[in-house]
Amino acid sequence: MSNVAGYLSRATADSSDDVGEWQVGVLRRNAKGMNTGSTLFALMSRLRNENADSQTYNWWEKDPTRRVFYLASAITTLTETNFKFDNTVSSGVYDNGSLDQSVWALLKAGAILEGVNTGERITVVAPATSYASGVTVTRSTIGYNGSASAATTHSLYEPFVLITLAKPNGSNPVDSAFTQPSKYLNYCQTFNSTASVDNAYVNGILRTDLDGPWYEQKVDALERIANDIELAYFFGVAAISGSTYTTGGIRNAIDTASLTSNALDGTTATKTVTLDAFDNWVQSFMTQGSDTKLAFCGPNAYSAISKFANTAAGGYRIMQGESDSIFGLNLTTIQTPFGRVDLASHPLFKNIPSYNGTMMVVDLELICQKTFEKLFFQEYEPTNGSDTRQGQFRAKLGIKQKFPAAFGYANNISRIVA
Repeated sequence: MSNVAGYLSRATADSSDDVGEWQVGVLRRNAKGMNTGSTLFALMSRLRNENADSQTYNWWEKDPTRRVFYLASAITTLTETNFKFDNTVSSGVYDNGSLDQSVWALLKAGAILEGVNTGERITVVAPATSYASGVTVTRSTIGYNGSASAATTHSLYEPFVLITLAKPNGSNPVDSAFTQPSKYLNYCQTFNSTASVDNAYVNGILRTDLDGPWYEQKVDALERIANDIELAYFFGVAAISGSTYTTGGIRNAIDTASLTSNALDGTTATKTVTLDAFDNWVQSFMTQGSDTKLAFCGPNAYSAISKFANTAAGGYRIMQGESDSIFGLNLTTIQTPFGRVDLASHPLFKNIPSYNGTMMVVDLELICQKTFEKLFFQEYEPTNGSDTRQGQFRAKLGIKQKFPAAFGYANNISRIVA
């Protein structure tokens, strides 16, 4: 039986009778409008793509001819003439990621080297026959002023630079030496995201979406797979487990190459880094590859480097009039002592609190996407007897990252301090 009221108001009326106002459609909370957060994936799709013939792909990289050699044992006397060299920068740290004791093969008779720390010049008179034998040298070779450079002692790991190779007139040519390239590999990962809707729901009319729930489900599935790809390109690890291939991302390449100087971590408690540490980090990757990098930043990291540049300290400054929008990215250009860095705020790094202080620095000239199967949507017949509409987005993709030394990453960065 209906209720009776003397005065009709919102308080006494049937609550379901007041229609109110409903917005058509659903507002999606994404940091860049319709961008789902897959910024690097979007750039790779538009800039650099290579077809893959297999889920496992290999390539070769060759570094410039070596000019720096490191003492494998200290020279404690001024008369020692046997010098052993390798590529050990410090205990357990090598300048190409692994110990290479064959660097002596590049030191031929007539080679003139200069100690970086001491200034003494030495001349190779007899090349080594093995790493253990070392090269035979003469000490106190003529220096810059035309006089003999002073013989000194030399510490373990001291770097020597190969200045030149001088041969007497009429002498035989030196034996050839060849630097082997390094082999790298990565994998195309299978990415998958499914959409599924009850058929009775498919045909309904929704206030939240005029295009229907099937379209909305596909949008959600596309966002999920795009974010899966994006984070794999940054943080994935190259591996095979059974028939599961995972692609290695930018951080994995840097860590695998043991490029410790290309990684920067702020303190856990204060999330700060010192100016010296930050300078050394920037120098590590800015002096490799192209002199323009793109840095994807979480909000804390973006704020830290932007504020630091605005202080005009350390030679960093924001380029006036250089902020631009490319492929939907709002870029702020920072001029460092070593080259230009374009800062881009990354949507996923905003939405994931643990990545708020993260920076991933990319050299777009040295990275491309490997495509074994393009991203596509496949609608398929449901399971027998199932009253649903189903489909999936699927792709087999990976990245080829050349010369990891040209890339960098940082974590827990909120402030740069002197």
